[in-house]
Amino acid sequence: MKRVLLILGFTFALSWAQDEVETEVHAEWIFETETDDGFATSVIVGPDTTIYIGSYDGYIYALSPEGELKWKYTPFESGIDASRILRPAIGLDGNILITSNSTLYVLTPDGDIVWDYDTKGSWYTCPAIDSRGNVYVGGGRTLFSLTSDGEIRWKHKSKGNIDAQSVTPDGSIYFW
Repeated sequence: MKRVLLILGFTFALSWAQDEVETEVHAEWIFETETDDGFATSVIVGPDTTIYIGSYDGYIYALSPEGELKWKYTPFESGIDASRILRPAIGLDGNILITSNSTLYVLTPDGDIVWDYDTKGSWYTCPAIDSRGNVYVGGGRTLFSLTSDGEIRWKHKSKGNIDAQSVTPDGSIYFW
């Protein structure tokens, strides 16, 4: 059985006299992967309304708002057992950031690789981006900070694995 991405549309009907809301749900479109692998991430939508989603088949998919495949990208060579692509993030410059295995990949909105950074370890987190475009991602027991151009800013070793991180508008970084 193929796994599908289903985008639902909602139609609301308001009845002011009765203060009731009726909702009708219908499928706007359905996107199917080429394999039986499911989607590994939540959906993220770019500034141009492109929909990005990572999959257990090792691909990140870029879909139009109408559900048409714009492109797909995998960092894996054919025949390599692909691990999941974690939830993508979108940088201030519109580039898409994904993590898989031990590497952070940055792609253009057209799906071309801009740069990558390999920690020689394992990624456990999805990228977080601050108001200046700096990228934060946890790999094993290390929190990495990189510039938007892929240069390492700093590394912080923790006592346990980094499972997630968040950056506040004032630049504070929280990780656990």
